[in-house]
This record gives sequence, C-alpha cells and structure tokens, in this order.
Amino acid sequence: MDLTWFRICVSLWILIRLFIPNPGLVVGAMPLTEPYPYLNGGSYVGEPAPASPDPLVRYRWDASVNETELQVFYIQPQLATTNAPASFAGLQTIYNASCNVLVSGAGTIFMDFGQENAAWLEFDSPQSGLAASVLMSISEYNEPGILGMAGGNAKTASPVEYSSPSGSGSTYRLELNSELYEGVRFAWINVTSCDAPWTISAVRLVCQIKPTNYSASFATSDALLNSIWYAAAYTVKLNLLQTYFGAILMYRGDRYSWTGDAHVAQAAALVAFGDYAFVKENLDRTAQDCNGIESYCLYWVLSLVDYYTYSGDSATVLGYLQNVDSKLSHARDIYGKGQ
Repeated sequence: MDLTWFRICVSLWILIRLFIPNPGLVVGAMPLTEPYPYLNGGSYVGEPAPASPDPLVRYRWDASVNETELQVFYIQPQLATTNAPASFAGLQTIYNASCNVLVSGAGTIFMDFGQENAAWLEFDSPQSGLAASVLMSISEYNEPGILGMAGGNAKTASPVEYSSPSGSGSTYRLELNSELYEGVRFAWINVTSCDAPWTISAVRLVCQIKPTNYSASFATSDALLNSIWYAAAYTVKLNLLQTYFGAILMYRGDRYSWTGDAHVAQAAALVAFGDYAFVKENLDRTAQDCNGIESYCLYWVLSLVDYYTYSGDSATVLGYLQNVDSKLSHARDIYGKGQ
C-alpha cells in the first residue's frame, strides 16, 4: 500500500486541527452489544479545558457510579480520505453516525479520529459475507501499526462479522486481542476485492473509559505547557483499568501493572484526579511485585511516599514499613555490584 498520500493528508490535518474544535462524541444504542455499558451516571458540568485532548474532560460521574466497571462511548472520524475516490462514493457522509458510502471497487479508506483512544474499530453494512474481502488496521501513528514483541504483532486483520439482532445487516469489528481495545488514533478500511457493490452504513471507534473525574485543572500563559499537563493526565486516564493502573494501550502480550511505570502514572493521578483509593489499591497490588526489575522496587517506595504526601494516610505507610525496610536494605546490599 502506497502510504505517501496518507502522510500528506495527516500533515494537512494537523494544520486544520489548529482551527477546528473537537466534535461532540456520540453515546447511544449500536447494532452490536458491547462488553461495557454506554456512558452513564454523569453529565458535562466541568469547566472547559481547550488544551485537553480528552473528549470527556468536562464529564463528571456521580459518586454512586461503580468505578470498577468500564464504560464505552463512540466517535466518528474527524478526517477521512481515500486513495481510490471512484471506489467510495459518498465518502463525505462517513463523519455522521449513519453514513452511506457505496463501495464499488478496491481501495483504502484512511481515518483520523483526532486523538489517542483506548478503543476498537467497527463498521456496519446492510450486506453480509464481506469479511474475506476487507482488511482493517489501527495505529497510534499514521501507518498501520506493527509491534516487535510477541513474535511480530501487526495491527491489521480481517474483521469478525456479527449479524445484527434486528436482522438489518452486519457489524464488522476488528478484534486483535481478547480485551478488544488497542491504542487508536488512526484507522484503515482496506477493500481488497469487490465482486459487487456494497454499502458502509456506519463507521465508529468504540472507546472504553474508567469513570474518573478530574479534581484539578491547569492554566498558564504558556499554551504548550498547558497541553503537556492535560496530555499527561489523559494518558494516565486512558490506561486506567477496572482494578489496576495499566501502562500499555497497543497490545503486545504484557498488559499488567508495571511498578516503575505506575510510579509516574500514580503521581499524575494523585494530582489530576485525586484518586487516592485507586492509587492505594494499585500500591497494594504491586507491593510484592517489582516485575523482575531491581529499580522498580525503589520506585514502589517512592510511590508510597507520593501517596502519603497527597493523602496523609499514615496507617497505610506504617503497615508497609517492613516492606520498605526490606526493599531499601536489598538496594543497599546490591548497590555498585552490577546487579
């Protein structure tokens, strides 16, 4: 696939994005049952934060919401282009929740969803039996993703087809791992062959999120510094899972709480979200797990210090004194010995 035109389109889109605000996200019924409930239990009552890439930066969940249950919402592309315009009549309708793209030949649709998401890609069609003639791809950068771990982990595959419960067509979902989500900003629908015309009636990125409210904001006269603060908070929020701090959006076979990565993420969460209980839960989870990396044991101690600094929870610190002493003593014993 010639990706030169993709790079040109993305470069132009970065400039366009400077002048176009983020579109509203879409919440509601979809033809396919998703693994988590739709966004619920809150409202958009937070202050605007134009420096934030988070589409839910203003959303605040009620205290009664179960924070251990993820929720989903979906978004449409902010940019869609193709290398074969004659094959995709009506491509301009793809920005709507319901679209009418007539596929009449081979070619690729490239989409930019505007910001990084923890998500998976789907499209709907009135026609069934299309999976063998379509490849779908996702990525965090403007080429179909490839990771070097787990034996070479390409983020391209034929979709899995699901018949609509109403009998009105099929949903085609890109499923690259059992948890579904990947790190996604860019996506591709590559039609490899087309024996007869068919229609794309909807395209969406289904985004998962852990109910997490912002408890802080950030604003200075430096626009770049503002963007950095909000990008850092959003990065942590995207990786929050039901019961632990994740660190990896693009699946590569090692999704669990990395104690060293969690040190930075937990510190950001304490500031941006004030989520002391969840930070403590992750400290408990990782107290005996340094992931086989010696320095991570010390990062855990530093995380405990951060937690106490913000929460004032002396009981938790006192309960871990023996653990801390053991970690510091071990570090002293191996210091300078090349371990």
